[in-house]
Parts: sequence; structure tokens; C-alpha cells
Amino acid sequence: MRITVDDVMAMGPCYERERIEEMFQGRDSVTPLDIARAEHVSVKDRLWVLLREKFIPANELHELACRFAESVLPIYETLYPGDDRPRQAIETKRAWLRGHATNEELAAACAAARNAARAAEGAAGAAGAAARAAAGAATGAAEGAAWLAARAAVEREQLAAVEEVLVRLEGAER
Repeated sequence: MRITVDDVMAMGPCYERERIEEMFQGRDSVTPLDIARAEHVSVKDRLWVLLREKFIPANELHELACRFAESVLPIYETLYPGDDRPRQAIETKRAWLRGHATNEELAAACAAARNAARAAEGAAGAAGAAARAAAGAATGAAEGAAWLAARAAVEREQLAAVEEVLVRLEGAER
């Protein structure tokens, strides 16, 4: 799969076309893996482009969202050791991905994690972000879930996970 400047512009970036063209470094098109490895582009911008069903199947995006949210759970659980709602949301999402949880169970877990996020935000912003990432991971929209969870976790680790998926997907295409 190849990505062009026009493809990126169709995604509604906050940058002008000239900046996107600079990111492509004179090339007509690039692969998703090229974007993942483009060190001259911020990690945040690379993730913004790549965390889409156009490049990564929905089930993979949902799993990435779970991984991202899981990576920040220790922040929440250190401050709120007795509250497992964010962890339960991630576990429910994974069960849902395997067909072992209903949409209703997923929605309930997501609502519980959101309530945990609201409660934690007043006390500690990082804990609230961690719980919000878990709630985001439990949502139904793969792209939105991956992006919400990605914002709260460590970007370099996320990019490595995305690159891992892209490498695997690229190998499957051959």
C-alpha cells in the first residue's frame, strides 16, 4: 500500500499542504512503514497518520489501543490500588475482540472506566489520563480508541508497536 500527499490531505491534517509535502521529502508516495520510520516527522504526527483502518485492520487497532492503555495503567493503579475499573475495561475489550463479551458488557466497562477517569482527574491528571486511555480502549470505534489511548501513553513505545504490526502486515501481503 502506498500513501500520497493527497491521501494525507484527505485526512484533514492541521498542517498546510506544503508542510505535508516536506514530510514526503520529494517522494510521490510512501508506505505506512516508511511513515513509521520517518524520524524527521514527529512521533505524534506519525501516529496520527497510521492509526487508521486504512493501514491497520480494526481488530489490530483495538488491540493496539488495549496495549497503549495498559502501558499507563500503573500510573492509575499506584494512586488507586483498589480500583480495577480501567483494567476491567481493557480486559472486557479483549474479551469482546474474541467474541466472549457482548456490546452491552463492553459499554458498561467503558462507562465504568470513564467514571474512574472523572474521579481521578480532580486528584491527579496523570491518573485521569490513564483511566481515560482505558476507557478509550474500550470504545467501539477502532480509530478513535487507538488515538485516545495513544495520546495518554508513551509515544515511542506506541510507534514501536505500530511498526511491529505494519511489518507483520507487510509480510502477509507478500
